[in-house]
Amino acid sequence: MSVFICWSGARSHAVAKAVRTLLKEMEVGEAFVSDHIDKGAAWFASILDELQQAKVGIVCLTSENLRSPWMHFEAGALARGLAPGSKHTAGIAVSPSTGKFDA
Repeated sequence: MSVFICWSGARSHAVAKAVRTLLKEMEVGEAFVSDHIDKGAAWFASILDELQQAKVGIVCLTSENLRSPWMHFEAGALARGLAPGSKHTAGIAVSPSTGKFDA
């Protein structure tokens, strides 16, 4: 499974790295945190590619990054890609009346 972890700021980054470590130890799948983009790579293109491939997204939101335009961009891209009817929602049903996810 491909997991995209959003972060912005020092505290949020620390949480993102801890979550990535936990997922790796649990052998859940590949977890992406943007600090692992190769030097010299097209940074923004790499982010967009990872967002498109993500099956799951985790947003590390803190009081410091609550209004961060970058957090809003990544969370919005995740929401669009993981929305009902997208190719990434296989095996997940969304109740039309409550909007809640059912696995």
